[in-house]
Amino acid sequence: MRHRRLTVSGVITTLVMIFLYAPIVTVIVFSVDRDPLLLHWAGFTTHWYDVAVHDPEVAADFVTSVEAAVLSTVLSLAIAITAGLWFRRASARARRMFDLLTYSRIVLPEVLVALGLFTLMNKLGIPLGLWAVIVGHVVFNSAYATVVIQARFATLGMSLEHAAADLGASPWRVFRRVTLPLLRPAVLVAGLLAISFSFDDVVSSLFLGGTSDNHGDLRDRRIDHGSPADGCG
Repeated sequence: MRHRRLTVSGVITTLVMIFLYAPIVTVIVFSVDRDPLLLHWAGFTTHWYDVAVHDPEVAADFVTSVEAAVLSTVLSLAIAITAGLWFRRASARARRMFDLLTYSRIVLPEVLVALGLFTLMNKLGIPLGLWAVIVGHVVFNSAYATVVIQARFATLGMSLEHAAADLGASPWRVFRRVTLPLLRPAVLVAGLLAISFSFDDVVSSLFLGGTSDNHGDLRDRRIDHGSPADGCG
């Protein structure tokens, strides 16, 4: 009976993994397809990668995307760690309100929040562009980072921090030498999630990126697929 349960679990796990990764594999395969319409396999080519690498607009937009992802991730982690430190000492009522605000950012449709930010920034006269995109990404990413770091805080006691304080360590030294090393795994996971979601966040980029060519974004860019040059490999 136990062997049968393990077999069923293995089959289900395999099907789930195929469901998750099959689209990614399909995209990779068709990225080297000669057919510009991707209707059928027409042969192997690296032409599309060559077009992307040598397109100055794509290169500039890639840099902008990296800047937005890195800055929004750093800000999201700072907010999540600060919130986690406050949450440990907050009242029960304040914790419930904080959880409501955190999970509402995750549950609400992304397009609704992006539209709200777009309207608010227009009303306040805040210019759209890179920093507006970063703010939009932080609104979402900080919520995910907060959930991850809060879960880590929930497993940590405060005995080590109290012991360090009793030995004369300042609050900053306690945080830097005791709390932060204990949080490092959660910070790493939250950072990876935040930077991944930032690269994937097309909606906020479309609403908040503005119309200036100086604030282009790789996620908003579409390469014009012409026919591969003869002899391209």
